[in-house]
Amino acid sequence: MGSLKRIFPGDVTVESYVANKQHTLTVEEFTAKGGRILTGSYSSSVGYLGDLGYEERLYGSSLKHLYYSNFKSNNTVESGSFENYLESTLTLPRRLFPEEFYLISIPRSLYGTSIKPSTVQGEVSGSSFVSLEFSSPMTGKILAITPDSTYRTQQFPTSSTFTVSHNLNTASPFVQTLLRSSREFIPEEVSIVDSNSIQITVSSIEEFNNIAITVGSFTNLHTSSFSGTSASISHTLSTSDVLVHTYDSVGRRILPESINIIDTGSVEVLFSEPVSGSINIASSPSGSVVQETSLAEDFSIDTSGLPSSSFFIQAFEDTSSTGSLSTEIIPEQIIFERGLYDDGEGRILKDGEYVGDIIYSHGMVILPKDLNSNLIDRIQNISFTSTLPIYILDINCKVRDYELNYSNNPTTTNKLSRFKDDSTEGVYRSGGTLKSHLTGSAFRPYVTSIGLYNDLGELLAVAKTSPAIPKSKDTDMTFNIQLDL
Repeated sequence: MGSLKRIFPGDVTVESYVANKQHTLTVEEFTAKGGRILTGSYSSSVGYLGDLGYEERLYGSSLKHLYYSNFKSNNTVESGSFENYLESTLTLPRRLFPEEFYLISIPRSLYGTSIKPSTVQGEVSGSSFVSLEFSSPMTGKILAITPDSTYRTQQFPTSSTFTVSHNLNTASPFVQTLLRSSREFIPEEVSIVDSNSIQITVSSIEEFNNIAITVGSFTNLHTSSFSGTSASISHTLSTSDVLVHTYDSVGRRILPESINIIDTGSVEVLFSEPVSGSINIASSPSGSVVQETSLAEDFSIDTSGLPSSSFFIQAFEDTSSTGSLSTEIIPEQIIFERGLYDDGEGRILKDGEYVGDIIYSHGMVILPKDLNSNLIDRIQNISFTSTLPIYILDINCKVRDYELNYSNNPTTTNKLSRFKDDSTEGVYRSGGTLKSHLTGSAFRPYVTSIGLYNDLGELLAVAKTSPAIPKSKDTDMTFNIQLDL
């Protein structure tokens, strides 16, 4: 039982913050949640309802009016009387209006008020190549190797150091980091926290604001400790196609001066200064692809033969003339061709090339047909991050020291005798006197819950106290309630 007390406007304040939620949906899940993938074309005359292609031409006219009407020459924006919902911070944003196009329409129920820039991705089947660039012509091999267990995640760091929980239960994880899911980079620091989590540090959250992280574990694994400037490791993996990662004694990944594959059973690792730690050597006989290269600066490796889209890349230069089979060489750049993504400025890219536009505030992805002839049918999943403002009602429920000092609970009063009446037969009715053990000055009611009602007396929300709070007879009390909407 409780008592009612009015809340005045001055007791309520409204605050807001922006919440982001990541969505990764297959095409089937996307359409089931209201998403649509449409085709359209532009004509100066829409035609009549019922005409063949009427809807497609209507889509085209609407898109041109809404998003392209001010882009009249050289695909750059000019002055105009229409708002084209520019999504770019560039001085001269560019948009190419397509005569025929595919339209991916994301429902507002999923993206909220807008899509967060630099978070849109579309995984495309058949994108199974990795491109590598070297500073000089290289003869050797490129190794693509699939782990036995994999954890993949997309991170949008809010601080330069963040933790990733992979739950692979391994003390020897292999970690790969990709910027925007396509370009591999080496973070400032990768540390092993425990067998189920790692910690990553990047130099700038502005530059590295969208990171795809793959953590893998191998059953064909050899781990050996070392100390000094060099380590010669013998293993029983019986292959020269191995992946080698090194960590110092506190779990931070370190890059050696060189990694030399001596033969199918031994590896030599050299460091620029003395260090102690462990060396992890892994192989995957059923899940690796080796591509030979000869005097090439730019090279692509076809990874379609791998059993999974999650794999690690390592390049080795042929050094057989110096006594070892090969020596690791770090490419200038590694690009994973994994599908569509946005550049944060309103453009959709594939493998670094422009293929369409995105309107973040309306959840619209526009892909010209001539640039994406067979692409739309090969999209396997769509991922993006929604933006949704959350409003917080901060309500102060004020109670004076002389208010609400008595309980309305019927169990606190003595019961009268049973009535012999048709309407109340068999029912005890409470009397008006408190029970003897509640009449002392030490008795105080306790506050256990606070209900919020509208002007019609309808219950809107209930706040619970934990533990119960005794009501003070000497001091005014304020109960602060925060309600997220």
